[in-house]
Amino acid sequence: MTFTHNTGLIILTKDEHFTQTAEHSLEGNESVNSIKKICSNVHNTQVQINHVSQTSTVTYIIYSGFMSKIEHALYEKGYVELLIEWSNELKGEYKQNKRLFEHALRAAIDDHFVFLDFEKDRGMIVFYHT
Repeated sequence: MTFTHNTGLIILTKDEHFTQTAEHSLEGNESVNSIKKICSNVHNTQVQINHVSQTSTVTYIIYSGFMSKIEHALYEKGYVELLIEWSNELKGEYKQNKRLFEHALRAAIDDHFVFLDFEKDRGMIVFYHT
């Protein structure tokens, strides 16, 4: 395995945290709305932003409602491997939207990580920025 960036990420979460709606720590609603629009365009479905948190070097966004009806059906029929292949392509879509995220976050993004939970129709994007 080769790594294009010298970054990595280990995330430990409690299940309740994903369902919790929290105050957004990004400046203003405009940033959150921009992020929601980018995520919805990538997923081709309406995404609900549940939590956004930002430190000086890391921003994480927790969202839900990214799966379309066909994706729900594929998951229920056991086509998880197909969905995982699709999610790898999706991660490339997020990379192509790097400049839009940088504008919304007001930070230069060094790397990003995308995690999708098909069972609960939720996801997390983590940006490492300078």
